[in-house]
Amino acid sequence: MSLLTVAWFAILVVSNLTTIIWRLVFHQNAPLWSLGVRIGILTGLFVLTMTVSDLRPLRGYLLATIGLAVGLFLTDLVYLHGAVRAWIDAAPWRNAVIVSSTVKLITVAAMGITVIGMNRQSLYLAIGRLDALSRVPFSQGTVPWTTLGIILTVIFGASVAIFMTAALRPDFQQFQRAAALLPLIVFFAALNAFNEEFIFRSVLLGRLAPAVGGEQALWITSVNFGLGHWFGNPRGPIGVVMATVAGLFWGKSMLETGGFFWAWLIHFIQDVVIFSFLIMGTAKSSP
Repeated sequence: MSLLTVAWFAILVVSNLTTIIWRLVFHQNAPLWSLGVRIGILTGLFVLTMTVSDLRPLRGYLLATIGLAVGLFLTDLVYLHGAVRAWIDAAPWRNAVIVSSTVKLITVAAMGITVIGMNRQSLYLAIGRLDALSRVPFSQGTVPWTTLGIILTVIFGASVAIFMTAALRPDFQQFQRAAALLPLIVFFAALNAFNEEFIFRSVLLGRLAPAVGGEQALWITSVNFGLGHWFGNPRGPIGVVMATVAGLFWGKSMLETGGFFWAWLIHFIQDVVIFSFLIMGTAKSSP
């Protein structure tokens, strides 16, 4: 088995792919034990790196995927708790966002344990070189991230707004309601952006890029991020494509700047847009 094959297999095991297939085939959520099986598979691959020397460069990456799977398992346990479910249902937008953004800290902690000993730079947990040059795809040209980052913020923010408008048909007369909740929106958008960048990019890129190269690591982590949005916002196949493309640019920013800033900022602005539209989309049914 090649490093690349094992790396792709591991990310598909830990990704949302099993849940998506289960829902499409059986029309119900995947049982919790399926995550236990996936943790077992990943653990088996990790053990294999101790006996197969060619796979040893993936040891840290596989340990991170185990941390990710364990975090997801613990998160599902939280969501299955009756009191938590009832609290979410009592105020669908606000409570769902609070729970979603907060319980992701469980996965952050689980993955954080797997990178003890690594420095912040190797995990891209630094501001980085904000004006670093980015290579323009399919050309020899470059553009500074101070320009590209602003352009991407506008493009992704507008794209999400268009998608959310079509999907939710929000009541724009409730804009003042969203504006009144802006401090809550900003706080949880900032928290959610940090959580997802750490979970989907920071650790996995930091562990994987040295083993298989930055380009392959970028594609592997971006596909995982895309699949994670099948049930998210935006959702479905379009959501997967949008999130995968976003993941490619955000991961590219980390690799090229050596830092977290542009990925977090663009993600944060997107989440502000998403949470605002969710408020306006649920306003009609809210008390």
